Amino acid sequence: MRRDGSFDIVGVGIPYTDVLLRLPRLPLADEALRALERDVQGGGKVPTACVAAARLGWRVALSGPVGGGPLAAGILPDLAAAGVDVDGLQPQPARRAPLSVILVQAGSGARSILWDPGDLAEIALTDADRARIAGARYLLVSEPFPAACAAAAWARSHGVAVIWDADVADPAWPDLAASVDHCVASSAFAATLGGAEAALDRLPGSVAIVTRGRAGLVGRTPAGPFRLPAFPVEAVDTTGAGDVFHGAYVAGLLRGLDPRAAAGYASAAAALKCRVLGGRRGIPTHAEVEALLKGGA
Repeated sequence: MRRDGSFDIVGVGIPYTDVLLRLPRLPLADEALRALERDVQGGGKVPTACVAAARLGWRVALSGPVGGGPLAAGILPDLAAAGVDVDGLQPQPARRAPLSVILVQAGSGARSILWDPGDLAEIALTDADRARIAGARYLLVSEPFPAACAAAAWARSHGVAVIWDADVADPAWPDLAASVDHCVASSAFAATLGGAEAALDRLPGSVAIVTRGRAGLVGRTPAGPFRLPAFPVEAVDTTGAGDVFHGAYVAGLLRGLDPRAAAGYASAAAALKCRVLGGRRGIPTHAEVEALLKGGA
């Protein structure tokens, strides 16, 4: 929390567990391959973004449902150890927690992702959730499930800026879009709106950004359009790079950067993450991001 007891960022999202295997190549049908490396990490779009923002120096809280099962046992401890306040997570121990199995090809970093969303029940915002959101500077959301949409509307009504990670074109996304101030979309989402350039005019918010991996990003602000190249990096795994971008983008805004500069800061953080297998272990510190931005990393 900040000194006044509030948070810089509140996220509303769904924690996952990621099982990661780095392989000599992606398997063919009916083929067995020996893994070169394995890991189990916390995952999920908003949760990983929250971890990134916390590692970059900000006070962060996360709300949402969290499921049970053996592979979910580390979700809450991992988030808390990363500095994310988890009081807003609502445990559902009898429900199956979301899971991703991610196969990463050594050398190229190509991936296959298998995922199970689990069977979590819908949740409602609590009074404590609303108080945390109203006292925050930014709300971060991604999946447009009902509690996230309600959180965005509540944040908007209390003057809290809403950052939306528009990753998948869920049919419910218009319910969220009306409350968005900054929209950071994936190239896959932008493709449903006619491509990166065309999407900028159709995405909600006063600021819109489309991330395009190695092709960099394009964006628009009230000051006009912009584009930025990607930072060259020897990528081991791009898992979580977009999630880290979103957390780092908000961290950049909190440092007083304008949206274009915050996007550059976020691009550097996402690039540095790619040096390590998984979405969380490679998240950089602020000093590491600054070093890359200054050409020292």
